[in-house]
Amino acid sequence: MSIDPTTPSRYVTERQVAEFTGIALSTLRTDRSRRRGIPFVKKGRSVRYALHDVVTFMESRKILTEDAHDDQKQFRNRETNHVSG
Repeated sequence: MSIDPTTPSRYVTERQVAEFTGIALSTLRTDRSRRRGIPFVKKGRSVRYALHDVVTFMESRKILTEDAHDDQKQFRNRETNHVSG
């Protein structure tokens, strides 16, 4: 199943989260038992993750490389030159 992260308030299973993020099911389960990692919803034995929370969690761990910093600088410079020019 393909996951569309732009869908608001969409809830997905732990297996879908594992597939989407590459995080092992065992890691997701351990994180839940330790109350860390991606926020989750639990009703009875059913566990779901808000897709927005999954994407936010992954984005918060993004590490920018020097190339990414250079690309951002070039983009900002182009915007500045365009606005002032």
